[in-house]
Amino acid sequence: MLRRLINIAVSASIASFASPAFSGSDDVNGFQGLQWGAKEEDVYDKYQGKIRKAICTSITEFSAKAFHHVCDHPVLDNYEVVGIPFSLSFYLTEDTRRLDGVALFYSGKIGTSDSQQWPRMLDEWSKKYRSLREALNEKYGELYVEVFSPAKNTGFAMADAIWKRGNTEISLTAKLSQGGRYTDPSQDFSIHYRPTPTGDAAKL
Repeated sequence: MLRRLINIAVSASIASFASPAFSGSDDVNGFQGLQWGAKEEDVYDKYQGKIRKAICTSITEFSAKAFHHVCDHPVLDNYEVVGIPFSLSFYLTEDTRRLDGVALFYSGKIGTSDSQQWPRMLDEWSKKYRSLREALNEKYGELYVEVFSPAKNTGFAMADAIWKRGNTEISLTAKLSQGGRYTDPSQDFSIHYRPTPTGDAAKL
C-alpha cells in the first residue's frame, strides 16, 4: 500500500504520479448501497421525497450528451458532509436511464479579495479538504494518488485525490481562488464516484 503526497506547481499534470492501487477486502460497486446499473426509481425509493430532477439547459444537456447521460438526472440538495452542504447528483445512462455515476458538488464564497486575507482563506480551505480526504480514507482505505498544491502567494490553490476500490473510482477535487477586482473569492469541492471501464476501454 503506497501513498504519495506531491507538492507541485498548479500547472503540473496529475497523470504522471499514479501509484499502485489500494488492495482492500471490500469491493465498492456503487454509492450508498445503490449499485452501478440500478434503476432510476431505485434512487427515488432510497431518498423518498428528497429527490428532485435536475433542470436541463443547453449547457447541461450538451455536457450530459458528451458522457452519454441524461440531463434531467436525480438531484439531492443539502447533502452535508463535514459541514459542507453538497448538491448530490445521480448520473443516468442516456439509453436505459440506469445509474452510471454519482457526484457531490459545492461552490461558495470565502472571505474577501483583500490579499491580506489569503493566508486565512488558504488555511480554512485546506482544513475542509483534509477533513474530506480523511473521511474518504476512513471509508475506502489509503488513497491511490494525491496532488496537492497549496500555493501561498499566487491567489489560487488546488488539490486532487483518487481512490480505487472494486469497480469504482472515487475522486476528490478542491479549488480555491482569491478572486479579483470584479469577482469574489471562491472555494469549490467535488467528489465523483464512477464505475471503472471494462473490456477494451480498461486497456487504455
